[in-house]
Amino acid sequence: MDLVESTEMTLKIPEWLDEKFIHACLEDGKKNGEVTVKSYETSTVAPPGNGFLSLLVRVKVKYQKKNSEDVQNLSLVVKGPLGEMSSFYETEPKFYKMFMSSALEISPDIRFAPKTYFSPVPGVIVLEDLKSECYLMAEKNEMLDYAHCRLYAIASATFHAVAVAVHEKYPTLVQSLGSEKFFSNEPSSVGIRRLFVGGLRHLAKKMKDFEEYKKYADIIHSSSTAIWNMTVDVLKPNATFNSLTQGDPWVTNMMFKYDSSRKPVEVKLLDFQGLRYSSPVVDLIFFIWSSPKHEVREKRLTDFYRVYCDTLNDKLEDYNCSERFSYEQLMEAVKRLSCKALFVASTSFPIMMCQKNIDAGTLCLEECDERKFTGAFDQYYDHDYCKNHLPKLLKQLDTLEVFENVITQLGLEKQ
Repeated sequence: MDLVESTEMTLKIPEWLDEKFIHACLEDGKKNGEVTVKSYETSTVAPPGNGFLSLLVRVKVKYQKKNSEDVQNLSLVVKGPLGEMSSFYETEPKFYKMFMSSALEISPDIRFAPKTYFSPVPGVIVLEDLKSECYLMAEKNEMLDYAHCRLYAIASATFHAVAVAVHEKYPTLVQSLGSEKFFSNEPSSVGIRRLFVGGLRHLAKKMKDFEEYKKYADIIHSSSTAIWNMTVDVLKPNATFNSLTQGDPWVTNMMFKYDSSRKPVEVKLLDFQGLRYSSPVVDLIFFIWSSPKHEVREKRLTDFYRVYCDTLNDKLEDYNCSERFSYEQLMEAVKRLSCKALFVASTSFPIMMCQKNIDAGTLCLEECDERKFTGAFDQYYDHDYCKNHLPKLLKQLDTLEVFENVITQLGLEKQ
């Protein structure tokens, strides 16, 4: 893409993002002269290196409809690839255009994702600006309390249920959207594998500083590649229950609306680039080990899982699906996915909690040497993290039998 500078130093605007583009969005691509764009301005949605892997531009538009003197205001978010278009970026436009239209046919009341507008540029998505609708992104370092987590459980259950319904009508669509993009042993996943295996080994080294967890440290370190391979297998579709999953539902991939007392009342899920067709519990595992406050993992997990399971089955019934997913099946999936929990806890969580601007994406690059990799994880596992979060996290992993489950699944014994 050719780029031109905007008025903001940190933001570059693609040349195609012009009045003609905005006009097409507002007229749904029909070119019928129903709308006149009076003016527009652009600004950045998020700073570089914030983990979105995309161009994100806020566009505030003033426009008039035909035969009206009223000037109306609209705020949009334009999302596109940062560089050359790749297959990774093809998933989300297809999700909004094909999956969401099918989902809304099943239930027009679905509200878990933002509204979209027509985009005249392939690979580019135009979304409603949730900020203008009073949605806010929670502070990632503060983590989410149970009220926020409960809303996520309901939204994700709704998404997973309608995905089952869409799959019944359009199985090829759902499975193509949900092809594995990260956790595989294909050449395209070498960087992600390096990041997560390296993160797990770093956690294992830190565990040696805690007497009660030394018994797990060596086996986790020496088995890190085997744990990766086990995770690759367990993320594949299973014989019990599958759906389309978001992939990486953490704090920065959702926005909340609040009432006058600052209580969260609604949530919208964002970023559907990493979709996977697998057990829906994969999403719950990623969320639970990346985003909630410690007390949620310590005291409210049963409540969280119950809300999710009840909502999922209610929605499956609403959408005329024959499948159901019992609480016992959910908990069995949680146990089976302990290896995934370990990778999220060792890598995604410290990255999420880090207050320094370290681009984790560079750690996936082949030219990133071992010293730079270790240095980055030393910053993720800094003094604050190791004092205020790591001891609690390790206790939670131990109490919830994540270590024991992984070692049992490996067929090994504690050392």
